[in-house]
Amino acid sequence: MDEAVLTRETVLVVDDDERVLKTFSRYVEMAGFDVITATNGRDALDIYAREQPVLVLVDVRMPYVDGFEVLKTIRERDAEAEVILITGHSDMEMVIDALRATASDFIPKPVDLPALDAALARARARLRLKRELRAERAKFAWVVAQAQDGYLMLDADGRARYANPQARLYLGLAPEDALPDEPFIDLARRHYHLQPDAAWSDWPAPDTEDAAPRYLLRPESATASALWLKVACIEMTEGQERHLVRLHDVTAAIVTQNLIWSVDTLISYKLRNPLGQLTGFLSLLEADLPELSIEEIQADLAEAQIGATQLQDTILDVLQYLEAMNIAQGRQTACGLCQLPDLVAQIQAELRLDTVTVDIVGLDVERAQLPLSARALELILWELCENAKKFHPEHAPAVDIRVAAEDDGLILRVQDDGQHLPPDLLGKIWIPYYQGEKLFTGEVPGVGLGLPTVASLVWGVGGTCRAYNREDAPGLVVELHLPLAGERDANA
Repeated sequence: MDEAVLTRETVLVVDDDERVLKTFSRYVEMAGFDVITATNGRDALDIYAREQPVLVLVDVRMPYVDGFEVLKTIRERDAEAEVILITGHSDMEMVIDALRATASDFIPKPVDLPALDAALARARARLRLKRELRAERAKFAWVVAQAQDGYLMLDADGRARYANPQARLYLGLAPEDALPDEPFIDLARRHYHLQPDAAWSDWPAPDTEDAAPRYLLRPESATASALWLKVACIEMTEGQERHLVRLHDVTAAIVTQNLIWSVDTLISYKLRNPLGQLTGFLSLLEADLPELSIEEIQADLAEAQIGATQLQDTILDVLQYLEAMNIAQGRQTACGLCQLPDLVAQIQAELRLDTVTVDIVGLDVERAQLPLSARALELILWELCENAKKFHPEHAPAVDIRVAAEDDGLILRVQDDGQHLPPDLLGKIWIPYYQGEKLFTGEVPGVGLGLPTVASLVWGVGGTCRAYNREDAPGLVVELHLPLAGERDANA
């Protein structure tokens, strides 16, 4: 039996000619539909709003409200409505206008039964497909509503047209709230920091394999730890919605994500090579000891010492990075700016740096509080000063540390007189395990975790990082923009 007979869906037939209206109604009923009728456009729109028929057959030429106006009004209410226009045989321009007006189909008049049967068959097929799509949408809506990730659909202007419950939670919207009439990126900025800046410059460009990941970061406050949301975006090809956005909570995974970056390299090269060098020389020393001279023994021990030192430095680098990640995950105790000179002096002594200057401008040194703990500030300064020494041609940099007030916090700037970095390397220095120095200066001890350590700590308290080459001389400048501790908590 025909599916339409089983469902008995309702069709609205509209024509101001009673004879034509009866003829069309009879054949529509024979096709398995229930029929309701109207003799003018105004009544047709009232009936449509009340009865919600699955299909409308409407004559184009009617007084007061013609078929085109009926079509336009129905389309405004339901973009997927099935509306078939009835036109005269000789009026081809009207047929073209009907299709341009987004009519689902057209039927010639006087009544052409084969054309009517064909149009109803096409309409029935479209209705069946729409029922299937509605069922799939209902399943999708249920799954998305239960999802732990946030999902949004954005229109061509970047405004959210749909947001599941988790996305509303992330964006501070109550379930009953209307979606804001503003771009998603502006709404996100009200609650989060967009990190890293470069990854958001082409928003809403869809994700690609080689694109840097985008994050929404809610910095830690006095009452809450930091929240990291990874943002994925794909382009949709049909409908008013242009992009689908996924918000995935990666707070717990942000540390391991960095560590997984290159576990094979870390184990097989960074740890295995110095360990192999150490054990290899000790084995040779043990095997040949009776035949070796004192000078040869001393040379072998010196080589073994190099391997032991490299192994120790690598392990300490990894442990320091893990410590920094743990600091970044939890809330930090504010550090007084007055502690900065002593920390710098300690680091200068440990790194054996000849020239390190500290300048504090526009801040009350005794009262100003940084959002970082003393340990975190020490790690940051150590990494930046150690990098300055590592990249300096003679490993003897002059380092200038300057802290200055700005409108919404302070800038901590560390400048050296080493070398310029290539532009492509400047864009990658915040990536964990990316060792630019190997390509730039040759193999230099370290595992590529220094500046990512700095970024993780700074981003976690609502700050931003920037690195650029000096304009007046060779060397690098790293700027850290930080909120003051009191201002950060007040804005949380």
